[in-house]
Amino acid sequence: MKTPLKIADGQIAAFASIYPLNARPVQPLNGRIIQTMK
Repeated sequence: MKTPLKIADGQIAAFASIYPLNARPVQPLNGRIIQTMK
C-alpha cells in the first residue's frame, strides 16, 4: 500500500479473533519484481 491506514489495537484484536492466522509469512523476493498499478 502506498498510503498505510491506521487502525486501533482493538480493531486488530477483533479481526484476529475472527480470522486467526489468515496469511502466510512474508517471503524473500528471490529476484522477483513487485509491480504496482494506479
